[in-house]
Amino acid sequence: MPDRARTLFPCFEQPNLKATFSLRLDIPTEWKAVSNTYITKEETKGNCKTVTFAPTEPLSTYLFSFVTGKLEHQEYIEGNRKISAYYRETDSKKVAQLDTIFKQVTASLNWLEEYTNVPYPLPNTILLSCRDSNMEVWSTQAPPYIMTRKCS
Repeated sequence: MPDRARTLFPCFEQPNLKATFSLRLDIPTEWKAVSNTYITKEETKGNCKTVTFAPTEPLSTYLFSFVTGKLEHQEYIEGNRKISAYYRETDSKKVAQLDTIFKQVTASLNWLEEYTNVPYPLPNTILLSCRDSNMEVWSTQAPPYIMTRKCS
């Protein structure tokens, strides 16, 4: 949960204070792990696995994020852009919204790049849909509408 970050490490809510984060998680083998960067190593021993992520770019503590659990995963690729979605939703009508969401996110990122003339600076784009917790963080996004509202 986002409100538990302070139990992991000291958090400074100041944009000018940044750090590089390295993350290694020991989790059950059937779980998935997601963080701000990509996985560099995954080792399994018995019913546990260790997942290691690449170090982040310097970022504020309130932008650091990771999620673990029994998550479903889908990917969308258009051109050089890959967008991943992780979720726990089981309602097929809600999951069916992912294609539309992927297209909307891709169109938004393309429009921003064109409008600002600045390439998207993040190494990956990840959408997380976790009940009771929606938060945007560096390289991981959890818009509250993903699979939570009925499409009209």
